[in-house]
Amino acid sequence: MIPIVAGKVKAKRTDLERLKYGELIYSGVLRTGVAHLLKRVKIRGEEYRISSEYFATTADAYLVLGYANEIYKPAFWCDGGVERAMQRLARVVCSDLEEIGEEGAVSIAEQVKEAQVGELIDSMKRIKAKYGLRKVISRIIAVVS
Repeated sequence: MIPIVAGKVKAKRTDLERLKYGELIYSGVLRTGVAHLLKRVKIRGEEYRISSEYFATTADAYLVLGYANEIYKPAFWCDGGVERAMQRLARVVCSDLEEIGEEGAVSIAEQVKEAQVGELIDSMKRIKAKYGLRKVISRIIAVVS
C-alpha cells in the first residue's frame, strides 16, 4: 500500500520498514500456504484444527472456487486440476477427499478466500485510520470508505 496524503507519498522506503508499519502485505494468490491464513476451519458445522504442513496453497482454493483464469493456470505449482486441488485442501485437515467430500473442500476454499480478503481489508483500514485517509482504493478487491 502506498499512502498518499496531500499529494505526498507517506510510505516507508524499504520493504522491511513497510512490513513493520503494515504498508506491505505479503499475501499471494499462488504460493501462500493455507496454514498461514487459517488455524481452524468449519466443515459441516464442525470445527477442525489445520495441519501446519504445506499441503495446500491459496492457488488450490482459488482454483476450486473458479477464480483461476487462463493467465494464472500455467503458473500454479499444483497439477491435476480442480479434483487434485480439492484433495490437497482435504489434506490440510489430515483427511482424504472421500472423507470430507467435495462440499468440505469447497468450504475450506471459501474460508481461505474469506480469511485472505479479510486480512487485506483490515490492513487497508489500519492504514486509512493511521493517515486519516477518506478512502482506500484497491484494484484487486475493494474500496474501503
